[in-house]
Amino acid sequence: MNYQHLVQDSLSDNKEIIERIKKELLEAQREILVAMAWFTDDDLFKILLNKADQGLEISIIIAEHADNEKLDFDLLNTKPNGEVIKIKNVGYGMMHQKFCIIDKEVVINGSYNWSKNAKNNHENVIVTNFSKTVEEFLNTFHDMKDRAIQVLSGVPINQIQVNNNYVQSQRDTKPMEKLSFQEQSLIEFKQVLDNIIATEVGSLDKGLISQSAYNRAKENNGDHQVLPQAMDSLYSNFINEIEVVAEKKTRLKNRIDEQLKLSVGNIEIKTENEINTKKENYQLEDKNLKENILNTEKEMEKAQSTIESNLKTQVPFFQAQIEKIRQKINEQRIEFVKPPID
Repeated sequence: MNYQHLVQDSLSDNKEIIERIKKELLEAQREILVAMAWFTDDDLFKILLNKADQGLEISIIIAEHADNEKLDFDLLNTKPNGEVIKIKNVGYGMMHQKFCIIDKEVVINGSYNWSKNAKNNHENVIVTNFSKTVEEFLNTFHDMKDRAIQVLSGVPINQIQVNNNYVQSQRDTKPMEKLSFQEQSLIEFKQVLDNIIATEVGSLDKGLISQSAYNRAKENNGDHQVLPQAMDSLYSNFINEIEVVAEKKTRLKNRIDEQLKLSVGNIEIKTENEINTKKENYQLEDKNLKENILNTEKEMEKAQSTIESNLKTQVPFFQAQIEKIRQKINEQRIEFVKPPID
């Protein structure tokens, strides 16, 4: 994305609209927010799922009605960085918004629903990175989200409170730092390993260990000179007890190996998805470049045709006019120098 200039594009051709939406989604790097009355386009939904797999934050707000049950939004809800919120028609009328915010930098807004039928309608959208417009849509999105969550939580309409200026409240927060693919994978693997080890350690009788420590302290009357050695002895026994339980060690190793295989498999899938996304981006860029080249060639042909037409018609016409003017000038000169007749 990374536009270096102001973008304010208005599109009314449905083919151009859907291709532009896909292009902007595929180029997203951190976050995609979608508020859409009707969302049934599976191609756009697949792009959002792939972006969620790449680690982007994906948040969707849709109206709660039968048409929006055609896609399996639970696929996104089960991801830690994805959410789909359905707005009930309670107290605020029908949810009729149709916009998308990408990386807090670009807004796509207009009459175009992300539905299959929209491709056959007369629609229009505006794509802009004008900061004030982006800020207004961010506030609108988070206002809708806050209201929807409170309604779903059972808060009465007259008691709902929202932050009407989300952007201002985020001014002092640090921008999101996108982790590399390798860093994200390592963090996920470490978290799983920590959970596995914590589960194994949690199976030990901590109450027995605590009682043993208390008894040692009681026997030594809490003597600060004797107590450290006693605790060292208790810790040594505790370690030795773990070391002799071969079955527990084997089970822990097997679980770690299983998780390693699973993590490697996930990394391979994510890598393949990332490669496919890059290919799609390159194909789309190649298509756009070819279209630009084709349009430029057509413009050049049109300009060349105009030049040739001018050479054939306009130039001879003006040359004839110039010749007539020259003749008149010569006639005037002759008339001017002609001697008078007495």
